[in-house]
Amino acid sequence: MAALSGATQLTPLFPTYIEKRILSSFTLTLVFAIYVVGALGMMWLGGSLSRKFGRKLLLGAALAAILLADIAFYFASGLPPLMLGRFLSGAGVGVFVAIGSLALIDQLSEEHEEAGSLLAACANVGGLAFGSVLAGFVGELATRPLHTPFLVHIALIAGAFGILMLSARTIASDRSRAIDYSFPRIPDEARAVFIPAAIAAFAAFAVGGFFGAFIPSFASEELGIDDALAIGIIAALVFASTVIGNVVATKLPERFAPLIGAVVLFVGACILGTGLATASLTILAVGALIAGQGNGIALQSGLNAIKRESQQENETEAVTLFFMLAYSALALPILLAGVVQQFFSLKATAVGFAVAIALLVGVAIVLLWRRLRESDSA
Repeated sequence: MAALSGATQLTPLFPTYIEKRILSSFTLTLVFAIYVVGALGMMWLGGSLSRKFGRKLLLGAALAAILLADIAFYFASGLPPLMLGRFLSGAGVGVFVAIGSLALIDQLSEEHEEAGSLLAACANVGGLAFGSVLAGFVGELATRPLHTPFLVHIALIAGAFGILMLSARTIASDRSRAIDYSFPRIPDEARAVFIPAAIAAFAAFAVGGFFGAFIPSFASEELGIDDALAIGIIAALVFASTVIGNVVATKLPERFAPLIGAVVLFVGACILGTGLATASLTILAVGALIAGQGNGIALQSGLNAIKRESQQENETEAVTLFFMLAYSALALPILLAGVVQQFFSLKATAVGFAVAIALLVGVAIVLLWRRLRESDSA
């Protein structure tokens, strides 16, 4: 949770960076893109590196990278230090997404594995929500809003490092083992469920990335909100609601859960677009809460379905690819929207983005519905 909170701590501070001309609307998208480059790179290699060096050592190195990112953010007076910090932060987060959940589950007995999986998922998205609220709270109170939040996060990471040292070492490392650079692939046996689940997950993470990149500027320019804490809370709504969705997913019938999650996400995206078009904070918040729950249900149920359909030897590869595709949505749509915004207004770009997400989820709904009908007729 401490590691993932570093991914969103810049969100409520973006209006201040833009006001001080450290960032612009376009360079903001570059800051998001470089974060995802670091995250995807370590998701790709994290499993192989953990088998070579051990999970505990690799997680410690990830915390060190996040701490160095905080230092870069603290001294940042221009784009290069922010880019460096975001890359390091992304790499650290990528390690925790790739192997952190597995390391947590391995601390538990076999009968508690399912609860551990849910706990890991909630810690991930809970950390994303916590990061923006904490940075907004500290930034609003501190006399140096672009410096003090990172000192607080450094203390948080130091505490996390101490906790990591108390955890058990769960797998044996093999330093002689070669690093596997092969790209993960979709297992043939899970292809039918993987594709719609991955599309829904891509759309779900796009909503989270959208809130991180656009909501601070939208809140400031369209809603007249300049309070860093308020912006942090608004940006955290999706992730906080996603935690609820993760829990709800465990209570739904496994067969229908992915489709239910996609439908809820579709409704949330439509309400979100309405809130953006009307510049209504109330409608925007409702859309965020509903979309967040759809995110949680779609992600958790999609992941469970992929794990259930994949053969044991292909499970890790399938899950890694699933998260890589999902996390790519934090940057690719945002980068495209950043280019579009050079020609259209912020509101028009934001509404268009919400419509695109709704259409993408619509494709996932059709595929999931077709999958259900085929399984019924089989």
